Amino acid sequence: PAIPPSTPPSAPSPSTPPSLPPSAPPSSTPPSLPPAAPPPAIPPSTPPSTPPSVTPSTPSGSATADVHMTGLRGGKFDIRGSATDKLYALLSAAGVAVNAEFKMVTFHLPPSDLRSTTLKKVHGSVISAVYINLRTVDGTFVHVQYLPSNPQVANVQVASSPDSMEGIVLSASLTPHVDVDNVHVALTKPHGRKNILALSVTDGAWNITATPGSFHLDDGRIGRRVDVRIAALAAARKSPSKPHGFIGQSLHDTFPIHGKRDDYVPNSAGEFWTTAQGEGALEGVLADYEILGGPYGTSFRFSRFDAIPDRQNVAQRITDEVSDGTLAAGGAVGDSLDEQDSFSASFS
Repeated sequence: PAIPPSTPPSAPSPSTPPSLPPSAPPSSTPPSLPPAAPPPAIPPSTPPSTPPSVTPSTPSGSATADVHMTGLRGGKFDIRGSATDKLYALLSAAGVAVNAEFKMVTFHLPPSDLRSTTLKKVHGSVISAVYINLRTVDGTFVHVQYLPSNPQVANVQVASSPDSMEGIVLSASLTPHVDVDNVHVALTKPHGRKNILALSVTDGAWNITATPGSFHLDDGRIGRRVDVRIAALAAARKSPSKPHGFIGQSLHDTFPIHGKRDDYVPNSAGEFWTTAQGEGALEGVLADYEILGGPYGTSFRFSRFDAIPDRQNVAQRITDEVSDGTLAAGGAVGDSLDEQDSFSASFS
């Protein structure tokens, strides 16, 4: 027989060459395999209702570790923040607010970073929590909290009116995702990262992903941080309201705008203090981005949350997203691939 009896009919053959892409069409399957058993096209960790993912070729932006930002058009800049527990706007768009809580930390560079031989301590900052506030097409508010101290869950609050608030705790084993009108919130396993869960939130125009990360504090303890990635889908580009925030403001730039970055040159004691606050890349100054009104607040100098949104049909927005693809992506993304090897990556 063509297939050994010990091989489950539905499982991919363990002898499949590494060079065979998992999405290869059935025509590339060796003739000895039954045509009715092609490799699975959808990873089992992806919920059926998860929106299309950002393609590798999509322009990306990030805010990594302590805290390195990349805008939606590729501009690079660093932001220290002013104090622990300060909240800043990463993205502000019509009906969407992504707020990051900063925390001041002192940490060691990983041994794999050659600078660690002379740079003994870095006094910088990380993102310690993410709060997302969304207004659905029907006017319902969805609040999402994600903390690196408990990355296996996400707290969701749904408010259809000021007097009606429903709390939902997402977990991989019980309630991995929830849908409210055009908003989809889910806990998923990031591609290539086996031991962690990431938070994925989309409203058909923006796709926000929060992933936990870790690092060595100077006292030997393990510190926790959040990395954030923000992708602008086709509907965001077509919206008449231009977004803002550390990352959002770069959507309509025609080229990457770079700002101040820390150089990590230590003093005579082997220590370095980060100082960059996005100078040269941001409109205004750091204080203009500080969120007022609590973690889900939408008020700051350049807020776009209450701008008139593009009220096109939700189905049409999703159709546009699939046909036109993603426009750009940015975020706050850590340097490590997962928590187990997070100390082998550079913090800059």
